[in-house]
Amino acid sequence: MSFDAAKHGLLSHYSPEAQQRIRRLMLEDWKAAGVKLPTYMKLVARSIASTGVSEGWLAKLSHQTMDKMLKSASTPRYEFWACLHLYLSRKYGPQDISPELTDADILGQAVCRFGWIDDAPDPGSYEFDGRSIAVETEEGRPYALAECVETQNGAEPFGVQIERKHLGIAVAQGDRLIAILRDTVSLQITTTELEPSR
Repeated sequence: MSFDAAKHGLLSHYSPEAQQRIRRLMLEDWKAAGVKLPTYMKLVARSIASTGVSEGWLAKLSHQTMDKMLKSASTPRYEFWACLHLYLSRKYGPQDISPELTDADILGQAVCRFGWIDDAPDPGSYEFDGRSIAVETEEGRPYALAECVETQNGAEPFGVQIERKHLGIAVAQGDRLIAILRDTVSLQITTTELEPSR
């Protein structure tokens, strides 16, 4: 079975802020290890090798690349950051590397890891209980963001239209499309199977 980055809690990309946080954590970890950088990088590679990460990714963990990264002399490729994130997560538990993650992103990543979900549903408009749900995908993300806006008429005598948003995620599991939505006001959660809009 091939290595699945999302199932290990890795991000689909590492923003400059996430890279800076990884840089700081790795520097602290290296100083605590008390060994020379080449030895440290071998220890890092050895500690994540059992996860199934590819040899190609492990090869990116050279001490020269690490040295340049710590000095901010260069920006390594995605695989390098992903390996360091994997190392930090295995050693210290889940790390809040990307503080810009929304609640929906956190839910999506958790559902994908928990449910062995690899593919996002097709983007578009879907239906549930007479309501339309918009599904938006992003390349490299195994889940989609989902949104439903429900319009209701307020009580008389005013009769003002009130919009209620439901935000969450949608995932594809086999030939089923499942959405998990949270009402932004009541925080009530709804799980439903979606049908394509006609």
